[in-house]
This record gives sequence, structure tokens and C-alpha cells, in this order.
Amino acid sequence: MKSVAIIKRDAAKAGGLEKYTARLIQAFEKKGCRISLVTCPLKSRMSVSKVAEFDRYCTTYLRENSHDIVLGMDRTRVQTHIRA
Repeated sequence: MKSVAIIKRDAAKAGGLEKYTARLIQAFEKKGCRISLVTCPLKSRMSVSKVAEFDRYCTTYLRENSHDIVLGMDRTRVQTHIRA
């Protein structure tokens, strides 16, 4: 069974990217994959700080939790695949 981590900074919103992420999760689950949705409540207020904080969080999480595929819905330095 493949292990897939999907990185999405904020999954609580109800926009198009969040719906697309939900559909990807369902598709991976149908194929029998184990899914982890990696999100993070951010404390930073500035946009650049939020990106850096989320990147650090994802790096730490993925160092401690191994996955076959890391799909980045938001940009970080640690994904194996990024949405185009």
C-alpha cells in the first residue's frame, strides 16, 4: 500500500483548490493508498513569514513520518510532486 502525504496550508476554506484536494484524496483512497493531509495553523501574520513557517512545519513532519509520495498543493521544499 502506497503512503501519500498531501500538503495544503489551510484546508478549512471552501474554495476550488480545497475541493480539488478533496477529490484527490478520494481518488487515492479508491486506489488503496494511505493518506495523510498535512496542514498547519499558522501564527505568522505576514505572507512571507507564513510560507516559511509552513515550510518548516512540513519539513519537520516529513522527517518524522515517511511517505512514498508527497504531493504539494502549496509550495514547500519537501514535496516529491507539485500541482501544476
